[in-house]
Amino acid sequence: MFSVAAEPITPPVEVHHTQLLIDGKFVDSASGKTFPTLDPRTGEVIAHVAEGDLEDVNRAVSAARKAFDEGPWPKMTGYERSCILNRFADLIEKHNDEIAALETWDNGKPYEHTSQKEVPLVTRLMRYYAGWADKIHGLVVPADGPYHVQVLHEPIGVAGQIIPWNFPLMMFAWKAGMPAGVLNVVSGFGPTAGAAIASHMDIDKLVFTGSTVTGKIVLELAARSNLKPATLELGGKSPMIIMDDADIDQAVELAHFALFFNQGQCCCAGSRTFVHERVYDEFVEKSKARALKRIVGDPFKNGVEQGPQVDEKQFSKIMHYIKSGVDSGATLVAGGDRIGDKGFYVQPTVFSDVKDEMAIAREDIFGPVQSILKFKDLNEIIQRANATEYGLAAGVFTNNMNTANTLMRALRVGTVWLNCFHVFDATIPFGGYKMSGQGREKGIDSLKNYLQVGQTRYMDSSSQLMVHIMCKFCTSQLVLQAGMPAGVLNVVSGFGPTAGAAIASHMDIDKLVFTGSTVTGKIVLELAARSNLKPATLELGGKSPMIIMDDADIDQAVELAHFALFFNQGQCCCAGSRTFVHERVYDEFVEKSKARALKRIVGDPFKNGVEQGPQVDEKQFSKIMHYIKSGVDSGATLVAGGDRIGDKGFYVQPTVFSDVKDEMAIAREDIFGPVQSILKFKDLNEIIQRANATEYGLAAGVFTNNMNTANTLMRALRVGTVWLNCFHVFDATIPFGGYKMSGQGREKGIDSLKNYLQVKAVVTPVKNPAWL
Repeated sequence: MFSVAAEPITPPVEVHHTQLLIDGKFVDSASGKTFPTLDPRTGEVIAHVAEGDLEDVNRAVSAARKAFDEGPWPKMTGYERSCILNRFADLIEKHNDEIAALETWDNGKPYEHTSQKEVPLVTRLMRYYAGWADKIHGLVVPADGPYHVQVLHEPIGVAGQIIPWNFPLMMFAWKAGMPAGVLNVVSGFGPTAGAAIASHMDIDKLVFTGSTVTGKIVLELAARSNLKPATLELGGKSPMIIMDDADIDQAVELAHFALFFNQGQCCCAGSRTFVHERVYDEFVEKSKARALKRIVGDPFKNGVEQGPQVDEKQFSKIMHYIKSGVDSGATLVAGGDRIGDKGFYVQPTVFSDVKDEMAIAREDIFGPVQSILKFKDLNEIIQRANATEYGLAAGVFTNNMNTANTLMRALRVGTVWLNCFHVFDATIPFGGYKMSGQGREKGIDSLKNYLQVGQTRYMDSSSQLMVHIMCKFCTSQLVLQAGMPAGVLNVVSGFGPTAGAAIASHMDIDKLVFTGSTVTGKIVLELAARSNLKPATLELGGKSPMIIMDDADIDQAVELAHFALFFNQGQCCCAGSRTFVHERVYDEFVEKSKARALKRIVGDPFKNGVEQGPQVDEKQFSKIMHYIKSGVDSGATLVAGGDRIGDKGFYVQPTVFSDVKDEMAIAREDIFGPVQSILKFKDLNEIIQRANATEYGLAAGVFTNNMNTANTLMRALRVGTVWLNCFHVFDATIPFGGYKMSGQGREKGIDSLKNYLQVKAVVTPVKNPAWL
């Protein structure tokens, strides 16, 4: 029934807060600007809200960084944090009706839904994650050798979340956490506040929900700045598949709900309704009748199923698509016009005879427009349902278990709802395949987005190698001999700007893995973002600290630090290239490191006993010699080496610098060669601050016999691997990868496998369950 009351109902709530929330206080935007938020029932102003921009984002990030590094939140036990989250959930529940009324007033969705479904789900989500706060744990993994290995899951840091307008409360709950500075809210627009969050150098994690087009921009900004990992929940064009064994009345109602829920403003809406040809005509007629019965009106009125669209821009977009459907030859069987002349109300609209190539079947309308398509058999519907750049969700209505099992496996989507739709339980992970996003929200999988995998290896009482073509093809030949089917492994040798860029940009590659410099890693991630948003695992540069405490056995410490740096001619991304030595043992350490470097055997790598061969090529050789000159010119003391060996090949003397300062290039930049920089420190607090004062976070080494010191450093160092009294332990079971700008994702161990797997949730209603 299409009717809108002459006078809108007065919302049962008042607007009290329109400012930004920064560092525990409500404040005006730095610029003093505001923007109007409109009542979609009338187009009239509800309130003027503070408009945040870069300066406000900077203030919020500064507050969050302080809260994360120095505040009480990280020092609380998991149980204490869970108590705060549960109190927050209690307060949301207490103010349920007020929050629901504000959401309806601002967004246009029916109050009965926001008060009875959406806000209670926010409460449920908060309680769900409160329960996880004291249940996050690590692992002890076996290693091939005398090593004790702990895998820890640590908080990733400051998270910046860009929340959408269609479900802001649910998205907030899916993403949020709390004391002053723990939660900061900056309202604003995408090109200003949103871009500032995505580009910010001091945000460690980015979460965005919105369109695929904007998601690409957001991921590019994250790549260009500090390579912050991003969770993206993007657009969809979800198929709703009605098989010929369906109860048509039930199927019509479910498909109607799948599409028209929230005025069709849902990323996972069942917006491509595929119906088997044997039941198509009946389904279309009953879908028309159901649309005509849909109650549209003031969302505060009891019994209303559909309110107005969120704003004029969205309203106009929907009307454009309705015209497009008519112009392209689809049959308009219901709706197709606006309701009234005030507000942004759209008639529930149904099209039949829709073809795959039509815009209404390909593009995300985000409105109450149902497109009904016909199919013949299972193979056809699998192919057509998957023939889209999106992969967020799908619905299937069938009583045949074989059909259900086939489709739940075959559909390339993140969620399959079997005989149900829009089931958003707190425990169920949600997210997309293909260009519908990266990562998951809700459930345990959401928590993993905010954790870093760190490893600590104790010594009991993948190197960045240039692989030559001959070695590549020899290994490939062995793989073929092992019986791997043709096409499973393909090897293309070439250069980064050509072959590498083609891989990163390819629209039909689903996953990207890159090992190399941080500079190139940024380019690779940008190319992945611009193409098909393929997820990427990046193992990038490092400037790893090797920390020698004053209780160390100096001879052993010298040997370990020597190995940490000079292994593989220093051409190792995780090399211990910043050797920090306590001031009480510094002079002795320097003298013995000099002697060890002078004893290092350099020569033909095929000769027995040789410890160090040539650098890989002339470019790398020249880069190293440049850094050695830089060290001398900047005032470091050259105590060993510093020159080439011979006049043929790319051999470099093992080189040691003392009196190195943090600001010198040899202490900041990735040399990737046999150049040891030895720095002095006074105490534990100082070394933690200085070791972490870098854009890199790949690995660290610690040499100490003091267990308290070891435990403090393994927690405090912001790196992916901490080697305690050992270095370069690359066991197959141990995950490897970096924090900060040293990469994203992990290699080796079970965590590496997860890079190549997608999480799919399959939801099926259970009738008369024996237990829940």
